[in-house]
Amino acid sequence: LNNHVGVPLTLLDAPADADALVLEMGMNAPGEIAELQAIAEPTVRVVTNVGPVHLEGFGAAGIEGVAAAKAELVAGARAGDVCV
Repeated sequence: LNNHVGVPLTLLDAPADADALVLEMGMNAPGEIAELQAIAEPTVRVVTNVGPVHLEGFGAAGIEGVAAAKAELVAGARAGDVCV
């Protein structure tokens, strides 16, 4: 549920009176986390790991491409957001 289908479904299924949600945003290619963070509009953003997974979507960029894709979460931050 951490993709372009699951994240919106999780948001739509969340209780209207929820004070907070914890969402995992996954990716298989560049641009996917940027899209998910634009949909979810998180105010706290945490990158927990950059590892050699889903490398097929990053071609020659390899692990550096994975790191750049994860950085999309921070790049979309607004003033006042917490980034870890």
